[in-house]
Amino acid sequence: TTTLIGGTWYELKVHLIVNGTASTVEVFVDGVKVTALSSLTESYGTTAVGRAIAGESTTGRSYDNLIDEYLVDTKP
Repeated sequence: TTTLIGGTWYELKVHLIVNGTASTVEVFVDGVKVTALSSLTESYGTTAVGRAIAGESTTGRSYDNLIDEYLVDTKP
């Protein structure tokens, strides 16, 4: 479990490789891998990511977010 404290800056990094049933995702908070959110292999299909969303897109939910930098890169 990773606990975040309000009013504190964190670096969040999500690393996703789309590769059929051998797809992988890793989540890091301040450089530390969050094992509960990271999987060894999953099936994310074979279509490349078409959109990256920072924040919540579900109706009825709202959060206060401040994003300093947002980088999407196609090279691992």
